[in-house]
Amino acid sequence: MGERLSEVPGFLNTVKGIVFDKDGTLVDLDARWVSFFHNFAGGIATTFDDATLINDLLDAVGVDAQHLIPNGPAAVETGSEIRDRMLDVLTDRGLTVDESRSVVVGAYRQATFGQVKPLGDVTAAFDTLDAVGLKLGIATADDRHNTNFELDSLGVRDLVDSMMCGDDPGPVKPDPGVLDHFCEHWAMTSSQLLFVGDSHQDLATAVAANVRFVAVAPCAASSMPEADAWIESVAELAALFSR
Repeated sequence: MGERLSEVPGFLNTVKGIVFDKDGTLVDLDARWVSFFHNFAGGIATTFDDATLINDLLDAVGVDAQHLIPNGPAAVETGSEIRDRMLDVLTDRGLTVDESRSVVVGAYRQATFGQVKPLGDVTAAFDTLDAVGLKLGIATADDRHNTNFELDSLGVRDLVDSMMCGDDPGPVKPDPGVLDHFCEHWAMTSSQLLFVGDSHQDLATAVAANVRFVAVAPCAASSMPEADAWIESVAELAALFSR
């Protein structure tokens, strides 16, 4: 079982670059996305004048009234994969692929987001990590446009050296190629890279790439025992580097 990072001597000695997942790691997943998915499903249901669609659509992507289901589609999949799941719900009801796809894409683009709520002092943490000379990256299933908006909201976008987003060409999590990209881009070995995330998909990506993984949140000690270590928030990680 992974230990708390502060209790693992020497763990950070070889780290030269850190890649962070975004949702659930840097920002509150539910605060940002629950309202989005309810607006998304509601927009589809309104277009087809069928309120019964909403629950089926939300169930298909793993969203309830107040939360995204941990490790469910909405929490870990790309926008394209999620839209395909919504599309399947509609075609299963006998709607054509063409009419369903246009409605799904339109509703996705028009859905409004919730607030960007940082998990701890993300801004100060990134400032500290940058100041000690670490390369900082983001690996997320979210689209690049929204990722840039959130990083701007946190005040850390200029500190991020490289990103891999869900709508970028190339691999997506849990493909190890996501982390291989950072190693190649930064001219590092996998032993010099650290991946910080909150989901089983993040963990699987790190394991496949032979990169050490730090899980966010104390529950990770039991829910992800394969993690190398865990932290309460990225602020804790930054504090360990600044000692």
